[in-house]
Amino acid sequence: MSSEDFEFDPAENVLRFKHDTGARILVSLLVAAKFGDHYDYRILLNPTFAGLIDALNAHVVPQMEEELQRFRTKRMAQPRVGFDRTLMTNIGNRIVEYGQDLGWWQMTHKERVDYIQSVIACPHTFPDEAIEVIFETIEHKIRLAKRLVEASDNLES
Repeated sequence: MSSEDFEFDPAENVLRFKHDTGARILVSLLVAAKFGDHYDYRILLNPTFAGLIDALNAHVVPQMEEELQRFRTKRMAQPRVGFDRTLMTNIGNRIVEYGQDLGWWQMTHKERVDYIQSVIACPHTFPDEAIEVIFETIEHKIRLAKRLVEASDNLES
């Protein structure tokens, strides 16, 4: 996300959106919060939203350092949990569903990995295994679509 979309003033604790980007993001958030669509593509796949999270995190996280330290200490005492395979599968499904709008099919593999890490995972970073599950899901969906096309071609014969 670029500063062309928003401006965050940490001194005033004010976020100003330029254009209608802010309104679109807020509506998406409110609808998703209200109806519980955890994988809303308008949020999950949105680079503007990811940039907003990064900008706000840069300001908010340092202010919450003590609280975060307590959280980290508590988490370290728990066994390390891997990534959620269901979440990664759902992300892969959303990418297939909206890939054309994202320009996904025109991206190189490296660009796709960068997009996943900088937009979808934001403000986190997915481990390589999680990204692999996303790609496996996408490839599986493509194989299923190809079979469907082949089957429909056979019906016409």
